Amino acid sequence: MDRYDRKRELAGIIYCHRITDNRFDGSAMRGLQLFGDICGKEFRKNVILVTTMWSQSITKQETERERQLIHNFWNKIISSDNIPMRHLGTRETGHDIIARLLKEDPATPAFQKELAVHQQPLGETTPGKALMAEIIAMEKEHQDNLEAAHSEFDMAKAANNKVMLQVIAEEIARQQAALQNVQNDRDKLSAHLGLRVISKMCNAVMLVPKHLQAFTTDLHKTLWGIE
Repeated sequence: MDRYDRKRELAGIIYCHRITDNRFDGSAMRGLQLFGDICGKEFRKNVILVTTMWSQSITKQETERERQLIHNFWNKIISSDNIPMRHLGTRETGHDIIARLLKEDPATPAFQKELAVHQQPLGETTPGKALMAEIIAMEKEHQDNLEAAHSEFDMAKAANNKVMLQVIAEEIARQQAALQNVQNDRDKLSAHLGLRVISKMCNAVMLVPKHLQAFTTDLHKTLWGIE
């Protein structure tokens, strides 16, 4: 924000992606969407999309990954001004990337404008809202997973299958830890929001720990006879 207030804009941003990554999973897609929200449409010309970690002898598999990356994932943030580039691990390709970056007039990312010009709290910016929506979706996913595990526990208990109960206990522990991490992230972002709607959306998820407390007690009793 201080940078914008002093009229010191950014020459641009270099977004790097390893060509060795053979998957562009949901996490990477969400990260790309968040990056797009941070930049905004007007700043796209100041973004250079770069693929890295190319083999010395470029393979057909690598060029196919590049094609898929450009046409299936980067297509939403690619314009005639920011055609993707390759960094081949050489000084020359590095210089080419920097040179193209410096050709553009400095500009300000949308996220920076939201904070500095419009004085929006972090949670009310476009990236902040996107992050909160993602966090709420992740909470819901963990809640669903935990409820499914609860049903599986009941079936395993009815069948007196202690081996399966042990497996479920380990899965419950993983899901509880993941849920707690997500809730911690939500609480940090919520501190910047002050929006009642977010609290309402999270109410159902907040009931999960109490629900699991009774479930965990039941699990301990069944497996180890712990009261």
